[in-house]
Amino acid sequence: MEKHIKFKFNFEKVKNLLLILGQEVDGLDTLKIVKLLYLIDKKHLLKYGEIITGDEYYKLEYGPVPTTTYDLLRDIRDNRNMAYPELSSLLKKIFKPLTNSPVTVFCAESNPDLEVFSQNEINTIYSIIAEFGKCSGGNLIDITHKDAAWNEGIGNNPIDFRLFFSGESYSPAVLQKMEDEQENRDFLDQLK
Repeated sequence: MEKHIKFKFNFEKVKNLLLILGQEVDGLDTLKIVKLLYLIDKKHLLKYGEIITGDEYYKLEYGPVPTTTYDLLRDIRDNRNMAYPELSSLLKKIFKPLTNSPVTVFCAESNPDLEVFSQNEINTIYSIIAEFGKCSGGNLIDITHKDAAWNEGIGNNPIDFRLFFSGESYSPAVLQKMEDEQENRDFLDQLK
């Protein structure tokens, strides 16, 4: 049986990625955020064997969803600190919902720190924004529902990151890198 691939959630990168999206994408609601994050992470994974956010994606009704980030966004939207109180409090200071809209739309209250990203990550982020940033939430649902990660995943469960590669063009060395790095993480976890 193949080992579960799990990356380490990176709050600094998620926070700054949300700030980039908040500055660059109009009409940025929760749906658009989670879809754009998925597309960013998928593109980066296929090319480099790792994701930027470190989040775990679940197959939910409207497509693949980065669950930790989604919980943080719900905390901000609903003005609560339930999922991750410390992280939600930090994020609320810099990423705000606009109240004059029927759907909660977010905006950045601060500039992103681009130093937390590699140049490859920055290139991935801005290429996805250029390609999909103007798409509606409905269009993004349609796009992500065509992916094997959503079609072959099991409902309301984590999506195996190997499914991100299914039906896509990629170097087998990238998939092997992802699996090797998971073995390294597992080994280091055993040493703790």
